[in-house]
Amino acid sequence: MAEFQGYCCEACFNDEYISAFIQKNGEPGDCPYCKSKNVFVCDTESVGGFIKDGLRRAYEEADYTLVKEGLCSPLSVYDILVEEQCVFSEQLFDLNETFITLLEDLMDSHLSARDIQHGEDRDLEYQDVYADNFVRQGDFFYDNEYEARNAWERFKYLCQHYNRFFDISPKETRERLLTSLKKVWKQVEKTVRKGTMMHRICTYGVEKYAANTELDQSDAYRAIGPAPYTAVKHNRMSPAGIPYIYLSNNIRTCSKETRIQDRQNVLLGKFSVKSSLKMLDLTTKNIESLPSYPGSIFSETYDADMLWIRDFLLQFAHEISKPIREDVSNLEYVPTQLMAEYIRKFGYQGIIFSSSVNPSGSNYVLFYGPIDLPEHSGFRSRELNVLRPYTEVLELKELSYGFITLAPSYHKQNICTVISSSDTEEASSPEPALV
Repeated sequence: MAEFQGYCCEACFNDEYISAFIQKNGEPGDCPYCKSKNVFVCDTESVGGFIKDGLRRAYEEADYTLVKEGLCSPLSVYDILVEEQCVFSEQLFDLNETFITLLEDLMDSHLSARDIQHGEDRDLEYQDVYADNFVRQGDFFYDNEYEARNAWERFKYLCQHYNRFFDISPKETRERLLTSLKKVWKQVEKTVRKGTMMHRICTYGVEKYAANTELDQSDAYRAIGPAPYTAVKHNRMSPAGIPYIYLSNNIRTCSKETRIQDRQNVLLGKFSVKSSLKMLDLTTKNIESLPSYPGSIFSETYDADMLWIRDFLLQFAHEISKPIREDVSNLEYVPTQLMAEYIRKFGYQGIIFSSSVNPSGSNYVLFYGPIDLPEHSGFRSRELNVLRPYTEVLELKELSYGFITLAPSYHKQNICTVISSSDTEEASSPEPALV
């Protein structure tokens, strides 16, 4: 090893961050490893320290109890740097096994036998480059062959069958997992602008409106709004007793989501957003735009959590897009309800999510409730934290009673007087045919 004089160069490596470190901290010279001339060279102890920082950023020492139980597969430094990260250049590989010599020099702890005898162990875990000592950080969330695909399933299991309201286990805490998700909230945040139109269909108990030609404004908002606190059932993102309002971006999506029958009588509400809404866009298309690669482990911005976050959110998006089914256990909705409440905790006003029954459509859930607050003997609801009424953020532009034909059109009868003059022409025009 003495022939290499302890200096390597930028051309020895395939990783841009390692090469940049050498360029910044080295000096011009000739490389004894890859034989490059007039390049930046840097001492292997400094370069090795930089590489070890990257290893610490992405890997941790294996728990051999888990290894014995087959719950994780440990890796060696050779596995990580040569097979996984591919840090060495082709130029170096072409020189027989010189890359092995450089790898061992980089990982040398520079500890003497006397140092080790006196308990010094600085970087000693890296010195044997073939010892299977390490696992990827983040294996806390997923095991072995399941990897990131298992993160959502594990979260569901914990919520449904272990602990619902508070984290109990010192090991598998949902709070740690959910806190990691905050890293991408800004990337999927969306402002729904004032004037955006939203639609909502109600099917339950609408026959009583058949004879009505007009409703006052309060009754109109009650009729088309979310169910009362005492009557609301479990839904995708709202548990029984906590009613959110669900809407769609067009009538077609609304009709398909509520699974109405041909010529079924319904109430149809058309709303306009009063002021901009801060929401998370968790549509499948938007989540797929997130990076799934966490970056180079040698970058200070490397984030191991990105290995599982994108997949976790995609599975959440799939769950909330499923059509509501009466025969599904309420347990199925617990994980998505907890996720929605966690998102609400950070001040978001709702979630945009994909429609599984109309691929070109989108749905909204707004964290706002009915206009009538829950009643309770002994205190007034206004003395407590309650859901704000949805009328604070949505203006009802049109409410109509009628039936939808799957083809060619929607037949309606206006039953309220909340259509503004600017919307009269639009409201009276024929609705698009539903297919």
